[in-house]
Amino acid sequence: MLFSQIKITGRIVNKDNMPLENIEILMFNKDSIALKSELTNHDGEFAILTGKGDYSLGIRKFGVLLWKKKIELNQDLNLKIIKVNDQEQNLSEVIVKGKKKLIERKIDRLVFNVENSISITGGDAFDALKVTPSLSVQKDRINMIGKSNLMIMIDDRLTQLTGDDLVNFLKTIKSDDIKNIELITNPPAKYEAEGNSGLVNVKLKKAKPNSWSSSFRSSYKQSFYPTGSLGNGFNYQKNKTTVTTNINYTNGANYTQETQKIDYSTQNWNSGDDIKNHTNIVSGKIVVDYKINNKLTLGLQYSGGNSKPNINLRNLAILSDIYNNATNQRIETNLYDNKNNINHSVNIHSIYDIDTIGRKVNLDIDYFNYQRKNNQVYSTNEYNSISNANSFASTNNTGKQNIENYSVKIDVEHPLKWVNLNYGGKLSFTKTNSNINYFNLSSGDPIFDSNKSNQFEYKENNQALYFSTTKKFANSKWEVQFGLRFENTLAIGYSFTINQQNKIDYSKLFPTSYITYSPNENNIFSINYGKRINRPKYAILNPFREYSNPYSYIEGNPFLQPSTTHNISFDHTFKNNLNTSIYYSIENNGFGVITFINNGSLNQVTTSLNYYKSESMGLNESYVYNKYKGWESYNSANLSYTKTVSNDLSIEKVTEGFGAFISSNNSFIFNESKTFLGSLDFYYVFPSTILNSKNKSEYSTDFGFKYLTLNKLLVLNISFNDVFRTSKQRWSQKINNINFYSTNYEDVRKITLSISYKLGNNKLKNKETKESNSEEKGRATN
Repeated sequence: MLFSQIKITGRIVNKDNMPLENIEILMFNKDSIALKSELTNHDGEFAILTGKGDYSLGIRKFGVLLWKKKIELNQDLNLKIIKVNDQEQNLSEVIVKGKKKLIERKIDRLVFNVENSISITGGDAFDALKVTPSLSVQKDRINMIGKSNLMIMIDDRLTQLTGDDLVNFLKTIKSDDIKNIELITNPPAKYEAEGNSGLVNVKLKKAKPNSWSSSFRSSYKQSFYPTGSLGNGFNYQKNKTTVTTNINYTNGANYTQETQKIDYSTQNWNSGDDIKNHTNIVSGKIVVDYKINNKLTLGLQYSGGNSKPNINLRNLAILSDIYNNATNQRIETNLYDNKNNINHSVNIHSIYDIDTIGRKVNLDIDYFNYQRKNNQVYSTNEYNSISNANSFASTNNTGKQNIENYSVKIDVEHPLKWVNLNYGGKLSFTKTNSNINYFNLSSGDPIFDSNKSNQFEYKENNQALYFSTTKKFANSKWEVQFGLRFENTLAIGYSFTINQQNKIDYSKLFPTSYITYSPNENNIFSINYGKRINRPKYAILNPFREYSNPYSYIEGNPFLQPSTTHNISFDHTFKNNLNTSIYYSIENNGFGVITFINNGSLNQVTTSLNYYKSESMGLNESYVYNKYKGWESYNSANLSYTKTVSNDLSIEKVTEGFGAFISSNNSFIFNESKTFLGSLDFYYVFPSTILNSKNKSEYSTDFGFKYLTLNKLLVLNISFNDVFRTSKQRWSQKINNINFYSTNYEDVRKITLSISYKLGNNKLKNKETKESNSEEKGRATN
């Protein structure tokens, strides 16, 4: 009896017999407490699974109860057609007004309902992510607290964009177009097991029927160097066709300052880099969906871009005697790196609704191509005060990299009376070609050096199968989900230059599990476990050397193996605004970047190795304070402990320590019309130990103002970032018993002026608004 469930079905139409989509269907118990909630599909149909008993069924739109009826359930019930007046607000029935909770805890994710937050008024998707619980946005980088990586999805599809491309794209998505943001700290079995990362899924509102809208955005940023950007988004929906486009352009530069200090046994190395990073990016995206019939929808998505990130670097290194501080050697290097990156991504997708109880099949066919060309030239002048000798060295590194990936994925949602099933599989094929050519320019004429050049090919095939089951028990207090993903990987790397082949073939299982307990409306407890895999990026598998001066180079490692991570966390949500998470993670066979240095040699070799096992645990708190009408505050705090055991003799055997992080994002409304707004944001990172690095503290303070006019369609914004210039990274390492100190400051102290405007038309002419046989179709489908 515990697992027996009854199905309630029906179809909601308005007074003109037109189906009503996204109407909320509520199931109440005898105490008028809502137990379940479902939405109607595009045909107005709904299905709810529940246990036997006496209930009330309600139909609600925008917080208004349109219809309510008591029902006694002993067997499946088909209510057929229910006609409601979705325009009338003064109904004889009791009207229940309300809004969605700001934060909702689901079995495998946290849902942030953006539309209920004042913090993103007149903003964009990037602004919304700044105030999403458990996320940290620093220096225009989005991170998930407690995770080493993060992937962004838009409407359940991964975006291939990263860095500035991703930020610019997110800033063209208006906050008014976002339904909610799903935070998935432990991805379930249907998602790839790749990376110790979380997922953020930005869910957009469906386009209004027979409408179009367009938004324009322009910004000017002034830090040490200026940067400007333009962006446009367009949405169109008519009849069975939906079109969405997005295009962005950014041009400018930013400044980075780096220092290094190495304490050799007899002398000190002190160097500083002044780096100008040029940004020139064009990116775009178009999505076309066509509804063939009531069950089948087909779609095509293309995204692509061209970026030209050029780098100008000036480095000065001084070697001084450790005893009298006299200068022994002076090394001056100028480096210019010109890159041209082109990416194309095509997705063909289909959704087939098998029936009205939620069974559906999703099919995705993807192609991705990434091309990178770079041309790097450096020249070094060296003066040795001991031998009184001068020397000059210059090289030219040219390279090409081409990455192609084909994949096919199928997902099936299969609800049963007693449990919900989700299963599917994926095939993925990747091929990478890399060429590095090294020319010595010291004599004035380019001389090819085959020993420092390389041609490398890498192929990787992945096959995956998965299934998961979700069960919500009859009392609605307990919900469980279990999943298992199987992945097989075959990878072959071949260096034509040194005639070396490396082959990896492995199969692994990735279990996931979730248990949620809701004793009352104010408390939700959950515990989850997941296993992940972290595969090396394609570029670092290439055994090439890329020199930045005669003593320093980066070398790839084709022998890198994937690492695996086990994650477990216990979470508690209180009154939908206080979230607590206690987590533990262990990573085996971890790999990372190491710079090797030795006494008696000035060479600095940077490479990647599988060299550690790491354990981390932590406590993460996030709290939303919105007691006052004109003030909303999103606050986060994290306390963590990390222990790393190294198997490389050149690095400290054991490094361990605590780390902490706090942030507060505050939004203010200064007038009744909600057209003049302000923000004040702050974060502080405490000293911490991460892997073999000991990091010092850093913090940043930002504030800004926003003005909305022309019926809130025009938004003017000014913001000030890192006001006190305190967001500076400082860390130290010990390698071969030599102390290594580094600092890095990206010039994020800046003033940004931006303007955005949205326009549209909700009344496109449509001669086929009502079909001549709509009534017959309605009768035939019920």
